[in-house]
Amino acid sequence: MELTKVERLILTNQYRILEKLDPNQVRYYKEAREILEGGFTLSYNELASNIDQEMSEAKCHEVRDVLDLYRALKKALRELPEGSLAPEDATFKGFDGNEESEHYAYARFLIETQGKWEESKDADLNSRGPMLEQYRPMVEGWKQSTKKWDLTAEDVARILDQK
Repeated sequence: MELTKVERLILTNQYRILEKLDPNQVRYYKEAREILEGGFTLSYNELASNIDQEMSEAKCHEVRDVLDLYRALKKALRELPEGSLAPEDATFKGFDGNEESEHYAYARFLIETQGKWEESKDADLNSRGPMLEQYRPMVEGWKQSTKKWDLTAEDVARILDQK
């Protein structure tokens, strides 16, 4: 990681402030400040070790699309005649915490932290097995629906046949 002198100055000042605000972490903040002031480039990565790589917008949209699909299926479960859709087919199954970790983390953030997609709040968000290959064709099938938010029994059958 490379930092300009201005970036180092800004971060140094922030760590100096944090030293005053958080007495329990003074040693960590002082060490971080000294790394930056000294220009110890090999140690810069230590300062950002808890910062994940950025998740692409495409992956973010994919997570939201999957959650929206299951929102539409839950709505269909309530509105369509009984037997048109099994409750388990309308239940979000999560993402694999190991293989689909970005998707899993973002879904957790959206549902647990932001309180969005409440209909999925009781789901086990870690599927413990890859799900994207199942979700992707279902999402495409859902997007082909004339009324994505008012699914017919035929729409539901077509979507579920994709998995």
